Amino acid sequence: MKAFDEIWTIAATRMGGVAALEAHLAGYRSKTPAEIAATPDDRILASMARQAFQAALIRDGVLEKPPSGKKDLQKVQAAFNAWSAQSGRDLTALSRVLAMSVGV
Repeated sequence: MKAFDEIWTIAATRMGGVAALEAHLAGYRSKTPAEIAATPDDRILASMARQAFQAALIRDGVLEKPPSGKKDLQKVQAAFNAWSAQSGRDLTALSRVLAMSVGV
């Protein structure tokens, strides 16, 4: 699994620099813990499983194939927990950076 700093650098490069990436991220509101808790697990997984996102997860060694069950969701969650600890960023920001690292 790639370290978040490496993913961040890829996304920043694709977005035109760190300032452009930060500006892009500032336009998105993170869900509150209550909003996340109220969202069914399958909807959370579905929102994370878009093609570009899948490509990034596979590219970064988190998954071997598109996610298809609870074990894959656990792998994704473990990766996000690690990236959050490394970066201090919330899950929404991590998701967007990961997507931008593959050119979305």
